[in-house]
Formats: sequence, structure tokens, C-alpha cells
Amino acid sequence: MSYTPIRLAAALSCALAATSSAQSFNIDIGPPTGNPALGQGPPSSLFGAASGQTGFWNSVPLGSGAFALNDLGGFVTGATMSVLGVGNMLSFNNATNSGDYRLLMNDASQIGTVVQGGSATYTINNIANGSYQVWTYAAPPQGTQGSTNVTINGVAMFAIGGASNDTFTLGGTHVVHNALVTGNTLTIIVNDPPGDGFPAYINGFQIVVPAPGAAVAFLGLAPL
Repeated sequence: MSYTPIRLAAALSCALAATSSAQSFNIDIGPPTGNPALGQGPPSSLFGAASGQTGFWNSVPLGSGAFALNDLGGFVTGATMSVLGVGNMLSFNNATNSGDYRLLMNDASQIGTVVQGGSATYTINNIANGSYQVWTYAAPPQGTQGSTNVTINGVAMFAIGGASNDTFTLGGTHVVHNALVTGNTLTIIVNDPPGDGFPAYINGFQIVVPAPGAAVAFLGLAPL
């Protein structure tokens, strides 16, 4: 019994160390330039989206291969994002959206149609090990209902809403996963259940390092 506090302290120390070395990213799926009304181009560094994490936004276009990611300060890191099995880009002038919100949410990669379904895998390689929150934005730019299944480490969550009125809704426009990365790779699997009558889209991601006080909540998670 006398060893328990020592083991707990060691576990907490490791979790906090992993968190402090982890990396945060803002990622907008879409072209780096174009018509802002169609969501083309990245949000400004002042935009925190639903997570509140401000900083540089990476614009990751389709077919970009292993795309080098910049951190929140805009500095190049060793981390890259690759996409496998993705569909077409949709840009839509949703007039209910404005500013940085529309730059993130008015364009998206279509993962699946209302009939065929579809899937895509987003992989971030060479990311620092540590505890993260992964915010996945998955809403049809048109503002109509969607059905996007996002899975990280076997935990599946659905986003079912549309992007409208400059409003974020958990479970509607986005979902949030807790993830512990130990192998320098973060894998996000997205699919659209075939025949459910609703399309699936991905607008972007925020990879967030939680505050040190939240690190304890990640101790029980299996590594990715």
C-alpha cells in the first residue's frame, strides 16, 4: 500500500510531461485561396472555432499527399497529414454564415453521398506523443442535415447537423474525442453509412493539447 502514492505520482508526472510536449494544430480542409463566400481560404489566426483554440490555420487541399503542418504560431513542424479515400470538395455560398465561420464551414470534403456511402482516413504522422482533444468539424455547408461517423481508437461519434447561422453545436456541426498518442501517429476514420439518406462531410479539425489540470482524465485511455 505504501507504494501506491509513488506510482500515482509517477503516472501523473508522465501524463503531464506527455501533454507539455504535445503539439496543437488548426486544420481547414480546402483550398488555400479563392472565394471567401464559398469558404475558400483559411480562417484568420484570431478564430478559435468551437474549441476556442486560436492560432494559424493550415489549409489542406485534396490530393495534397503528405501535407506539412504548421503549428499555431505558423511555424513548420515535422508533422504531416495524409488523406486516403476522400471524395470531392463542395463549396457552397451559405449566406447565413459569415467571416471566419464561413471560411471553415462553407466548404468541405464530401465523404459520401446519400446513396453510396463512403469513407476516408485522415492520418497525422510524426505528431508528438501526448494527450489530445480532437475536434472534428463535419457538417454539410448547405446547412442541411448530414450523417458523418467519426472514429478514433474505436470510439465512434456522429455529427448530424448542418453548418448555419455562424453556430457550432456539439453532435451537430462537430464531435470531440479524447486521444492519447504514443506512436507518433493519430488516425481519424470517417464514414457515411450507405443508404441512410444523408451525406457526410469534413470541414476541418482542431488538434488541441488539454490544459495540465485535464491530463488526469486521459490516464485510462488506450494509446493510438
